[in-house]
Order: sequence, then C-alpha cells, then structure tokens
Amino acid sequence: MRVLSGFAVIMIGVMSFAYFMPYFYGIAAVKKPYAPNVFFSPVIEDFIMIKSGKDTSYCDRVGNIYDLNEFKKLAPFVYYRDLQMKGEYPDIIGGVFVPFETVQKETDFISVRPSDINHSGTRIGLYPLYDTKSDSASLEFPGELFRIKERMEFINASSIETDEEKSELFTGALREKGFVFPAKVIGGNTDPRKQTDYGYFVADSSGFLFRVYQAEGRPEVVKTGFGPENGEIVHIYANEKPGVRYYCFIITREGGIYALMKEDYSVRKVPAGNYNPYADTLRISADPLYITAKVSDGSTERVSAAGWDFTERAVYSSLSDDSMKSGMKAVFHVIFPFYIYDDKNAPSFPLKASLSEKPAAAFVFSLILAAAYFIISVRSGNRRPPYGASFIILLTGIYGLAAVLILNNGRRR
Repeated sequence: MRVLSGFAVIMIGVMSFAYFMPYFYGIAAVKKPYAPNVFFSPVIEDFIMIKSGKDTSYCDRVGNIYDLNEFKKLAPFVYYRDLQMKGEYPDIIGGVFVPFETVQKETDFISVRPSDINHSGTRIGLYPLYDTKSDSASLEFPGELFRIKERMEFINASSIETDEEKSELFTGALREKGFVFPAKVIGGNTDPRKQTDYGYFVADSSGFLFRVYQAEGRPEVVKTGFGPENGEIVHIYANEKPGVRYYCFIITREGGIYALMKEDYSVRKVPAGNYNPYADTLRISADPLYITAKVSDGSTERVSAAGWDFTERAVYSSLSDDSMKSGMKAVFHVIFPFYIYDDKNAPSFPLKASLSEKPAAAFVFSLILAAAYFIISVRSGNRRPPYGASFIILLTGIYGLAAVLILNNGRRR
C-alpha cells in the first residue's frame, strides 16, 4: 500500500509538472511584441494607430506620421474631452453634425474576455431585480434576489424564504409570452449605480431571447427578435448606457456577435470576422457614426469598422510574431517528452496532452537523466538501487526527475 501511495504521489507530481514547466518555459522563451492600439478615424475614414515600444508613434494605415495633437483630432470620438477642453472639438465630423453632448451620450466601450464565458458556470446565479419606475431618483437595491432556471424564483435576502406569490407572478408572465423553461443564459447589469435599468435578458431552452423587468412591482416581458436561427447564446453583455442605440450584445457559440436594438428589439450582426468566444478577446467601441469590433487571439488582431447600418466599411489586421525562436523551440521539444496545455476550443474539457515533435531526442535526454540519477544515487550510498525511480524518469523525463527529487525525498524526510 505504501508503495502504491508513493507511486500515486509521484504520478500526480509528473502530471502537474507536465502542465506548469512548459507553461513557464513558454513565458520565459517568448517575448511578446507591442501590438498597436488601433482606432477607426471618422475624419479620414480609415484606421489610425498608436505604436508603442521604445518610442511611441502616431500614424495611419498607410504610414503617415502625426504628432499627438494631430492624432487626437483624427479620433475626436476618443479624445472628445481633450479637444473640448482646448476649444478644438469640431461639430462637423465625417460630414455629419455631431455635437459634444451627443458624443458623451452615444460613446460606449465593452470588453469580453474568454474567462467571461469559460467561467460563466461558476457564478452565483442570484440577481437583484430593480424597479424601473421607482419613485426614487436612484435605483434602490431590492429586498429580495431572484434566480431563474426551472422557474423565476424570488428569495428574501433577510429570511432566505421564497416569495411564492411573486415567483408565480413573474414565472406566469414569462410563460404567457412563450418563454420555455428552463432558462439557459441570463445577462444584465447588477450595479445599483448604473444610470438606467433595462432589467435582464434571458435565453430560454428553445433559443429565444426575452427581456424581463419590473415596473411598479409588476412583471414586464418582451420577446425580442433573437431566435435559434441566429445561433446558441453563450454570453450576454448589457452595459445599460441610456444614450446608445442597443440594449445589449449577444455572443453565440459559433462566434456570432449581435446587437439587440432599442428601437424595435431587432438584432443586427456586428461584422467581426472569425471570432472564437472561448479563446479570443473581443472589444467593441461604439460612437455616433461607427461601431468597431476588435478580435484578438494574443498573436493576431482583426479590427472591423461598420456604420450603423452594420455594413463593414474597413478592415485592419495585424500579425504579431510571438512564437518561440527556432532554437528555443528545439530545446523545448528535447527537454519535454510531452506536455499538457489548455485547449480553449474545448471548454467542457480544456486540458489536452501533446507529444514532443522530437521524440527520439526527448527519449535520449530522458535516458541521460535516468542514468545520471541512478549513478548518483548508487554512489551516494543508497542501500537499494533506485530502479523504480529511474524507470519513471526514463518514461517521463524531466517531470519524473522533478517529482522524484521533490516529492519522493520529501516523503522520506
């Protein structure tokens, strides 16, 4: 039994080292370059960018260089406060009259990271439902929280008791509008400091999206224009800024990005190219004239600018060579006979294993490590030759050596 438990500890150590050692090697061996910060200019109707590094430069896509003040004038929706302070904000932008107050109301920025989607199942599913027609000038945090799965259920925050009457009232209102339980995805802004309240956006088991909110204590439910034909919803981002044209952004498993419009609850697809919500970072900026989507996977970034008709106007792509240099990559595949890594394309079971691209060289390196360990152990006066430990090192290489030296020696002490 002691032998088996010792072997189990060593193998757990091997698996752990097989994940962390290649990971930290990659961090040390790969030097990520500075990626430019890209904006779409409504003045020249093309992309402009800030390139950082040893020196910071401001340029456009074709290479024209600008000083900082010129650059700010090319991006008036980004630097509108600076321009207004200097008295340089232009009322006519891109041939359209856009007063300063409009920019304040209609400019918005959102960011969705893979962790927002991959870790969505770990969040506590309790939400406050504010009253959109409260007599108070600010939102009042309610005395109960709700959860929604097989029904919409309200729980008193003090007594932890279910409010059956309110639960049945809201559940019935949802069913009357065609909502099919259980609920799949919910999105909303829980911050009581927000400027306005739109309630929550909930996807039912049939793939339709509903808006549910509370007005003077009564349920209000709207079936939106998003249906299963648009894809399977995996995330809903609601910022709840009063002046923008949309309620929220909807992200589907297939990488579709949709804006739910305030005017008529219709959905419009945001042009963004290939987007993997489980691996890529999405940033969207909205202003009075354009909506810009940036999709980054860590090594490449694609920026798409569209008008509010959601027709793509321009595309910019940048490629950053953040891969290992050939020498560092060769060393990687010699010292690591296999490695475990995160596969963000498979969120249900993200850990995957891969063998070395140089299996013969990796085996020779492991053989050298095993032989060196065996010889040193015998010469150090061990009564029993370490056949078992040497065999583990032969099979698992540097991971086995680390596990034997750290874990096995620790057990002996």
